[in-house]
Amino acid sequence: MDDHDEEKLARDLKGEYFLTNSLNGLRACKVCTIIQSATQFTVNGCPNCTELKMSEERGRVNLCTTPHFEGLICILDKAQSWVGKYQRLQGQVKGSYAVRVFEKPNNDLRELMRRKDMTYVDRSTSS
Repeated sequence: MDDHDEEKLARDLKGEYFLTNSLNGLRACKVCTIIQSATQFTVNGCPNCTELKMSEERGRVNLCTTPHFEGLICILDKAQSWVGKYQRLQGQVKGSYAVRVFEKPNNDLRELMRRKDMTYVDRSTSS
């Protein structure tokens, strides 16, 4: 699948859960840890962190996401998922999430989150 095909698929499936067929190029949101391709973040933004407007402002994807993460868990039934509760993902959309995200939000992202009244949960450790 080339970038054009992935971008079309991301637009067609906006709001629907899907993970690309390749693990290359995946990024995790630094705030909620959802994993998507850079194209998905660029086209649709983060489904949990809509306040960050990643799809509307150029450069936000690089500010708000990172390729430096570890582990992958899938939340398909958020009401029944004990892993989701343990990872403090209640209220998030179903999807794939990083267990750990190694890059914490920098000062610019923290200020943006503060202005949008968003809470940060540190997931840089697995405990």
